Amino acid sequence: MNEGSGVTPLRAKSGNHDSQRRLTTARLISVSADHARQFFQGTFQQLFDGIDDAFFDLANHAHSNNEQNVFFEAMREARLKRRQIEQSFLASVQSLFEHPVVLGDISREKQTPTDEPALSLVDHADLEEEVAMTSLATKIRANHAGELLAFQARFTWLVCEGKPIQDDARYNPLEPRLLCDAFVDACAILDMHIRERLIVYKQFDKCVMSHLGHLLDDLNQRLIASGVLPKYRPGVAGQTSETRSTRRRADDTQADTAQSAQAGSQDATGNLLLSELVNALHAAVQQQKLQYQFRPTTPDAIVLNGTDLIHVLSALQSDHTDLSPAGDPLSPEQIRTQLKATLQNRSQQSGKEHALREYDEDLINLVSMLFEFILNDYNLSPPIQVLISRLQIPILKVAITDKSFFGRSGHPARRLLNALAKAGMGWADASEQARDKLYQEIHRVVGIILDEFDGDLALFERLLDEFQHFLEREEKRARIVEARTREAEQGRLLSRRARKLAELFISERIAAQPLPPAAIELLRDGWTRVLFLAYLKDGENGFQKAAHWVDNLLWCLKPHSHEEERKLWVQLVPTLLRECRLRLADTGFAPVRLQSLITDLKTALTETFKQQSALAAQEAGLGRTTRSATPPSRPKPSPIPNAVEREARKEDATLAHFLQQTDALPLGTWVDFEMLNGTHVRCKLSARLDDDTLIFVNRMGLKVMEKTREEMAQALRRQHARVLESGALVDRALNAVAERLRSKAA
Repeated sequence: MNEGSGVTPLRAKSGNHDSQRRLTTARLISVSADHARQFFQGTFQQLFDGIDDAFFDLANHAHSNNEQNVFFEAMREARLKRRQIEQSFLASVQSLFEHPVVLGDISREKQTPTDEPALSLVDHADLEEEVAMTSLATKIRANHAGELLAFQARFTWLVCEGKPIQDDARYNPLEPRLLCDAFVDACAILDMHIRERLIVYKQFDKCVMSHLGHLLDDLNQRLIASGVLPKYRPGVAGQTSETRSTRRRADDTQADTAQSAQAGSQDATGNLLLSELVNALHAAVQQQKLQYQFRPTTPDAIVLNGTDLIHVLSALQSDHTDLSPAGDPLSPEQIRTQLKATLQNRSQQSGKEHALREYDEDLINLVSMLFEFILNDYNLSPPIQVLISRLQIPILKVAITDKSFFGRSGHPARRLLNALAKAGMGWADASEQARDKLYQEIHRVVGIILDEFDGDLALFERLLDEFQHFLEREEKRARIVEARTREAEQGRLLSRRARKLAELFISERIAAQPLPPAAIELLRDGWTRVLFLAYLKDGENGFQKAAHWVDNLLWCLKPHSHEEERKLWVQLVPTLLRECRLRLADTGFAPVRLQSLITDLKTALTETFKQQSALAAQEAGLGRTTRSATPPSRPKPSPIPNAVEREARKEDATLAHFLQQTDALPLGTWVDFEMLNGTHVRCKLSARLDDDTLIFVNRMGLKVMEKTREEMAQALRRQHARVLESGALVDRALNAVAERLRSKAA
């Protein structure tokens, strides 16, 4: 090993050095595994005590008996499987020490499920579990990065038996994701739903993983005492890191060379677009009779080249790196003014005019117009707009060094700008800047560019990669929450529709004929619930069957004088009463009250039958002809209103256009709503329910508002709602700049 690597080999006695080293490394691995097992055995005692307490507290605060039983059953299940879970987890930890796996392979395996096609096939419960474990592992890595890297380096050295380490060889049995997966596998025997499992995982985080740093510190100290990399410091990789950095730069150079031939058409397109913009700019300047600000006016003027201009811009940038809300960014006009002042100062100091090349001034003007559009773009929420506008000087430096910025949509700086703008489209709450993860991430990216950009576009590529990984994690969580929101709203809408139908039907039937008080109370307080549940369970067919019982009851409560009708009455009444008792009991109707109502209903039916007998005798005395009985036909059911019928109403002609616009909104469209108090709320169209109800969620997937089709059209007409454009920010800005220049040149 190289002396500068920071690696100190284990001291070996004379004799067979390799054999002694293998024995020593094997012993150190075994001792480390024993200490890890002892640590986890101690924390698992706290873990299951915490699980017990958590479920007990939840059961005590449950809103229903069923919910309470669920938590008690989960507590009992955890107690019964406790020993098996602990043994399984400890066995997995032992295996990770005895048969270590390459972390690079694990990373690649974990990336596969995040692919979009595969993600759609993952069960929601599995996805929630994956999100929880990924978040936990990420948090532990962040909190104990130094300890993890140090132990990883030392354990890798042990696995390689002190020999030179290959570039991709990284071993760490205490890698947080491996431990999380081991615990999930151990908990697979638990018969619990995802809600209860997440509670168990939360306790694993609290009682086990949050204390992992103590174990790592202990093992690192023991290995240092045994002579394993005593000089190692996380983040100092010596020659290996330097070699890799050199190799990456060489690879990047080769890649750029290889791509240059393939990108010929793209560069040609970029040059053409830039040429068109410059020509349009010149035409606009001539038409408007404007003066250039930075071009030389004397023959002996000192004209700054691109490198000098970048140095001047960097100096301006260093004076305006304040990213606090109080620190206003420079406007495009202010940047031009300060740049002109800088050139004038240089002219005064040297006694010669300092100016810029024509090409550079054109770029300054074009980038200024680009950011003027960004500052006026209503698609961006103001706080995000302010952050992105701070990138004007770095983007100007990019345009000066790489003219393909204007014509290549895949340019890393353009892609990063577009990604920041797209992510910030749904951000609206300025009061949550300090705590909001998205705002803080955009703030971080902008800050790094302002502090570190020196002309190397690789910085934009790295930040774009990091930002996209951040968005993937956030969007995965949001998709889970949004799916839950959508399901809950579908259930709520179905319940609301069922309740309205049931109440309307019963109200119509009660109003149709005089009824005894017992029948009215039974229908209004009891059978409405039967109709409601029937619709939820079996839809319209179930609803109509329950409605037929009501129609039969009402028929039986009418007096009938004909013999056939009275015979049918005698057959129907017992069946009606029996079905009434059973179905109301299934709804949870109070038994005592139910018995009382049925008794009163029997009395009313008996009175009706007596009236039938008297009426029959009266008709017989009058010698009327007896008709054959017609079975109680089901009255035509009340039409169940649907979305088509609602849409069939006459629409106001002035609203028709906005109704069409509402109907054309695709799911996922972002809309900015102006509220009554003047504040603005940004939300995404998540679902259309029943063709007439639009559900909007925020970027975290939580429901923000609900609007009917007509309410949405009215909001658009009154300009209280504004649909946000989803196109790439830079593309829209360039199109706007080109259109603006054409209009000025006309």
